[in-house]
Amino acid sequence: MKLCVKTFLLIALFLWVQFGGSSTPLNAAPPAPDPILQGPEGPIVQMDERAYDFGLVGGHDRIEHTFHLKNPGSAALEIHNVQVS
Repeated sequence: MKLCVKTFLLIALFLWVQFGGSSTPLNAAPPAPDPILQGPEGPIVQMDERAYDFGLVGGHDRIEHTFHLKNPGSAALEIHNVQVS
């Protein structure tokens, strides 16, 4: 009898983790497309360059570079999550 209860609890825990632990309903709408990837109806990003290599830089050297962006699209272009490497 104890084995059946333990097995039931393990199965219930597994099912809860797999299906019940998610806060997203099964019939949720798909996420909105990334606005940068939209067609001519939305924003379009045009860049002269996507990356810039500063080469070898000293620890106290001040460095800077300007990236030029253009938005020929029909909606505002919002830039989020800019990261450096």
